[in-house]
Amino acid sequence: MKGFRERFWIIGAKRVAGFCALGLLAAACGHSGNEHFRVHPYLLLASTTEAALKFELREDLELSIDGGPVESYAAGRLYEVILGPGEAARAFTVRMERAAPGGRETIFERAVGPGGGGTGEEMVFAVISDTHGARRSFPGLRDFFAGKPPEESPGWLLHLGDIVKQGGREESWIRLLGRESLSEWPLVVAVGNHDYRGAEKARRSGTAPRYFKRYLRRQNDPEGGWLTYDFPRFKLVVLNSNFFRLDRRRRELQLEWLEEELSQARLSGLPVIAAWHHAVYSSNRWKASSDEIDYLKGRVIPLLKDYDVSLILAGHSHVYERSYRDGIHYVNIGHWGYRGLPVLRASNPYRRRIYSFFSTLAVFRVDGESIGMEVFNRRGRLIDRLEIPSGVGQRYHSRVE
Repeated sequence: MKGFRERFWIIGAKRVAGFCALGLLAAACGHSGNEHFRVHPYLLLASTTEAALKFELREDLELSIDGGPVESYAAGRLYEVILGPGEAARAFTVRMERAAPGGRETIFERAVGPGGGGTGEEMVFAVISDTHGARRSFPGLRDFFAGKPPEESPGWLLHLGDIVKQGGREESWIRLLGRESLSEWPLVVAVGNHDYRGAEKARRSGTAPRYFKRYLRRQNDPEGGWLTYDFPRFKLVVLNSNFFRLDRRRRELQLEWLEEELSQARLSGLPVIAAWHHAVYSSNRWKASSDEIDYLKGRVIPLLKDYDVSLILAGHSHVYERSYRDGIHYVNIGHWGYRGLPVLRASNPYRRRIYSFFSTLAVFRVDGESIGMEVFNRRGRLIDRLEIPSGVGQRYHSRVE
């Protein structure tokens, strides 16, 4: 495929810095430890040109972010700093500095550099699911990409839900977000069923889970938990597939929002990748049927078919599985870093490929010609490959290795 063409950059408050959503968020440059942070700094992909830096301190500190002026930051408050578009720079560093006698002390530093070989047309991103708060999940992801050349490394990470085990309990989020490893890539995260668990009133909340919204959404994002991104070569729509955690009004609002986004994609000629948590087709007997799946088949899939959407990404089933029906590829990403084998007894007549032995992740490359997917197990073995022409309305095909 071709190299990168479109680039999206982050700037600090007083100096130009770039964030390439198409490039590599590289390994840490170094910092002085986690003693300053209750929630370690991490990035959310806020839009195709912006990222949100989030963190919470253990103590009141005077900080400078990205070379900006020193300001007071209080302990016990979750901060959200929007880093927006600026001039394209080949590399930069996101840096947090603490005011100290005689100068400034760096307490967090992350190098961000372009990937994909200069000015080209290719975007690279990775997809995982169902980490369930496992300690080895994000360090394992970092190790998987360690040492790989920029053109093989993701610029951002899509997580398809169940990022923690008990999302209704704040301690689950603190255990996850207190770790440095989560700061490797800007994140886009779908809402999973476990992200609601542990909250007594979660079923009646009518919105996305309380702590999920706090930590994995921006303050002005939709209450229901859905998101969209208009990249140069495709549109990504991320739904909240926990439909019956939402009240009826928000379920209908999500469908109206989805149809509007699909209509805009058709007008702009962009192919659409749809993503959510619950798998429509699965060979895992415990995950093959539910009210959510019935709702997807009855209300959501017909809408996607009307707008020629041909790729749907999901998690939930804890097994990598790719199915094909009526022009749509259904890709269940599997789990990453979470132990527990699925029970493969359900019948799935649309299955084209299945793999259930180890954790799996997918790497996507999108350019002006195609959407390419390669799926690997945790040992780095290629287990599946899919290539889809990116023209809207074209006949899609797949190739397996």
